[in-house]
Amino acid sequence: MTDISSSSSSQMWDVFQGAHMEILIFFSAFVFHYVIYGKRKSTSTKQKSVNLKIATDHNDGNTVARSLSSLLNEAPVVETNLKISGSESASQVKDLLQAAGPETQLVVVKAAIAKQRFDVLTRFLALHPASGQGFSQISLLKNLVRKNLLDEALQCIKVVPPSAAAYNAVLEVLVERKDVQKTREIISLAQKVGQLDANGYNALIRVLTSSGQPEQAKKAMSKMATFGLRPNLGAFHALLEFAVKSSPCDEDSMFALVQEIKAIGLSPNNATCAILLKSLQKGSREGSVKRVLQIVDDRLREQPDDTLLGSLCEACNRSGYMHELLPRLKLARKRDGPLKVKCAHTVGSIIRAHASNHDLNGVWRTWREMKENQVQPSRITIGCMVEALASNGEADSALAVINEALADPQSKDLVNAVMYSSVLKTFSQDKQFDRVWSVYQEMLDRNIQFTVTTFNALLDACARSQEIDRAAPLLRAMSDQNITPNIITYGTVIKAYCAANQLDAAFEVFEDMQQTPNMAPDEVVYNTLLDGCARYGRFERGMKVIDTMRAAGIPASNFTLSLVAKLASRSKQPEKAFELVEQLQAEFKVELNMHVFNNLLHAASLTRDLPKAKSTFAQMLSQRVKPDGRTFSLFLRTCISNKAFETALVTLRAAVGLAQDSELWTRNSTDCQLLAALRYLPSRGGAALKRGTHAIPHDVIQDVFQNVSAYAQKSADARLQAEAAALLQDIFQVMPGLQVDIHVQRRLLPGA
Repeated sequence: MTDISSSSSSQMWDVFQGAHMEILIFFSAFVFHYVIYGKRKSTSTKQKSVNLKIATDHNDGNTVARSLSSLLNEAPVVETNLKISGSESASQVKDLLQAAGPETQLVVVKAAIAKQRFDVLTRFLALHPASGQGFSQISLLKNLVRKNLLDEALQCIKVVPPSAAAYNAVLEVLVERKDVQKTREIISLAQKVGQLDANGYNALIRVLTSSGQPEQAKKAMSKMATFGLRPNLGAFHALLEFAVKSSPCDEDSMFALVQEIKAIGLSPNNATCAILLKSLQKGSREGSVKRVLQIVDDRLREQPDDTLLGSLCEACNRSGYMHELLPRLKLARKRDGPLKVKCAHTVGSIIRAHASNHDLNGVWRTWREMKENQVQPSRITIGCMVEALASNGEADSALAVINEALADPQSKDLVNAVMYSSVLKTFSQDKQFDRVWSVYQEMLDRNIQFTVTTFNALLDACARSQEIDRAAPLLRAMSDQNITPNIITYGTVIKAYCAANQLDAAFEVFEDMQQTPNMAPDEVVYNTLLDGCARYGRFERGMKVIDTMRAAGIPASNFTLSLVAKLASRSKQPEKAFELVEQLQAEFKVELNMHVFNNLLHAASLTRDLPKAKSTFAQMLSQRVKPDGRTFSLFLRTCISNKAFETALVTLRAAVGLAQDSELWTRNSTDCQLLAALRYLPSRGGAALKRGTHAIPHDVIQDVFQNVSAYAQKSADARLQAEAAALLQDIFQVMPGLQVDIHVQRRLLPGA
């Protein structure tokens, strides 16, 4: 038993030891397995994490390069100049994309979306900066929409971090296209994802306004306030543009919008002012002009720029308020300092403004400042300078500017025949015909390319100088240069023949003109022929011109009527002047102007028809037609020739703006119509006739007092002499420079 028991115990121990060993081996194996395979698993997990990071790190060059390479391989039909091997770095891929250009970038986007490779699209977009000019996500989105790839642009927005800027980029292009429906759709999408900001609403306002829905735009502007958003100036500018471009201009809405801008804490800027200045047109009300300019003044004091100054010049010129411009240019100069203008076009506008006010000092100052600011003049700038000088009688200075430009390699190619034409016209008007032909020769020597305007200016010189022989060579030169004559050319040649008393030749040109296609004579041509007939007293031929003009459907104007009156007077049929003018006035509904009335007064003076002269003068004044010096001269001489001295004194007193002598006025009560009409003549209107080109000639005033004093002395009319003496003393007070013969003064003012 003991042996058996001992043997059994020994076997059990062996089993225990074997089991122990197996457990140890198992445990060791477990530990070893854990160490080996557990580490590999951890490494695998870590590797997976790294791979995920690479998948989201879109700037990893190899990944992007491989992705783009595989995309282009999957879509072999896509032709691009983008060559990627798949091993490029991120910066290299970016450089390749930039070099390939926007069109290739659009191709990549389209291919990625078509193949549903949004991973590639995501990595591709991540290479682009979010914003900026050129290579950026914003630029790419705009290009997509401009190429009618709106869906592709929206898909791009989905795979990049959400931003209002991306939606705004799309909206900006839709606004350019005035696409109201798509704009509303994008705004709705942006609102759903919480990316709608003030710029989105501003875009909606702009597109609604540009598509002719300003009321809807205003509702959108009101809705912004409910979200705590504020419209920008761009939105207001769209509404302002609409108000300004309305016909007629919606001034009430325009000024109300300016008040709204200020009410929400914004201030009108230079662009705002430029839009407001567009409202200033010919016929604009003075009050509206003043209100706009008051807003502009605030900007001129702060920061005027080229846009504002150019718009201001154009607006004042367009509306006829040039007298308002120079003070504002001075304001912009800031204490008489220089204007910092950098745009050559604006320089030209400022030069033109000074020229229209006959301010040559301002013209030259602006030209010097342009050079000091190192602004290279454009063809328009040089043309404005030449025209500014020439139109103010400085033809030699204008020619010097042309020669200066020709001497400068940067500007020599900018000189053209139009500039020379300005010089030619001024020399011609000043009767410096030798200079006209010397400039013409200079143009030939310099091989200046002539225009029809150039030849018209030269032909006009022929007409003014009566050198009709020069016309034929000029016309041949036009033909040689394949320059087609226009209606002004024909009219100028007719004028030249009329000036040279070659009416037959003038009518031949007229008949040739009638036979030329698309060259129907206009009113100017008919009036030129009529003036030629009037100049030489060819009454019957002149009346045929009127008949032809009527048959052609050309209405008579005031100029036509003044020539008809002149025709009758020069043809020694002055009484017909009144009949013809009355007939044509009724037929063509013409309101007579000063020149017609003056020629009628001249007709009356030829026959010494004082009643007709009185009624004509009274009609002129009662119709508020302002007389000039010639008007008074003609009427006063008619009074003198008829010995109507008291009427002459009453009229002369009114002419120089003096208060009437009530006693003298009463004694002339038989001239009721004239006296009543003289009351329409304002004192300031009469006073203006004391000086300038329309002033009453001093010799006419001298004649009045000469004849009145002689008659009063001869007839011993003390009362008339006293009235004349009183008037002479009063006139000396308002016209201190008046020269009156000493003998006349002694007769009227013996004690002086």
